[in-house]
Amino acid sequence: MIREATLDDIPRLVELGDQFFTSGDYWGERRKLAPLQFAEHLIKLTRSSGVGFFVIDRGGEVTGAVAVAILPDIFTGEKLAMKLHWISDPAKPSAGLKLEKRAREWAKAQGVSTLKMSAVNDSAAELLQRLGYVQAEVTYSKVI
Repeated sequence: MIREATLDDIPRLVELGDQFFTSGDYWGERRKLAPLQFAEHLIKLTRSSGVGFFVIDRGGEVTGAVAVAILPDIFTGEKLAMKLHWISDPAKPSAGLKLEKRAREWAKAQGVSTLKMSAVNDSAAELLQRLGYVQAEVTYSKVI
């Protein structure tokens, strides 16, 4: 079942986030999650208006989450939705597909015509392309 995220879900979501970042599947880079900071961020999302924050709950076990925010396009002013988080238990990959669909449905119900999803690796990019997304931009980062 997909439902809105609650404060009770935060510990499990921090665990899933940590699994993701330590897997090295972020463009081949291993990153370290700061659990308390991530938990505080997730708590803010549960209390934010203009954010759709959903989890998959399978008999009391949270296996994934998606959070999208509504904001105006900086160039056109058009209302769009942007993915903030999209994580799922690696042992249950179908959760990600169901969450993407729920995020899309929620955004459309909010009057949004465009949902922007970022890909953290080639596999995620290929999945988004199969779902009908087109590449809109590419971001880069540099340690300074």
